Amino acid sequence: MDLFTENIELVRRIVNRLRADGFDKDDLFQAGLMGLYAAAKNYDPSHAVKFNTYATYFIIGEIRKEMRKKSHIRISKAMYRIIRQLKDHEDKNVDEIAKTLGTTRENVLLAFVYKNSVLSLNREDEDGGELLEIIPAPDRRTEFEDALAALKEEEREYVELRFFRNYTQEELSEKLGMSQSKVSRMEKKILRKMRKILLGKP
Repeated sequence: MDLFTENIELVRRIVNRLRADGFDKDDLFQAGLMGLYAAAKNYDPSHAVKFNTYATYFIIGEIRKEMRKKSHIRISKAMYRIIRQLKDHEDKNVDEIAKTLGTTRENVLLAFVYKNSVLSLNREDEDGGELLEIIPAPDRRTEFEDALAALKEEEREYVELRFFRNYTQEELSEKLGMSQSKVSRMEKKILRKMRKILLGKP
């Protein structure tokens, strides 16, 4: 049995786990199979990554592409302001940022994930024009769960500490025994990976 055939059930589990009201599960399953096929074609077993971990990234990406065709929401002007203000507060923990900006923890995480895409793509929109429709589905919690599922274990642990247990980058630097600049680079890499998953770009 080849990698594709062996892991068809993985696609079914991912699709069934999604809270995707309003979407045809068969369409999502077919999209997921396309992702699985791409993963099986590109997988290099010499790398220290399990195939199901590798494939999940591709499967979710294709499913998100399918969902983007049929369900878009715009980033609101309020969210855009949060994203623009992040640069002045990145040394704080998530709860402090949320309190300072008058928003929720979930919005802060979403802003971190999308900030580079939004600032680079939507500068012309800050005066009230329509923002680019880049969020693939209206259920943010599901988005986060899907993106987190595709991360490596150590990446998920970082997100847990930084965004859900309120560690600052400085505190993580001490806990992980690395420089703050290295922590910052690691965070950017993880958020970039999550953003690719959420935008359906494996």
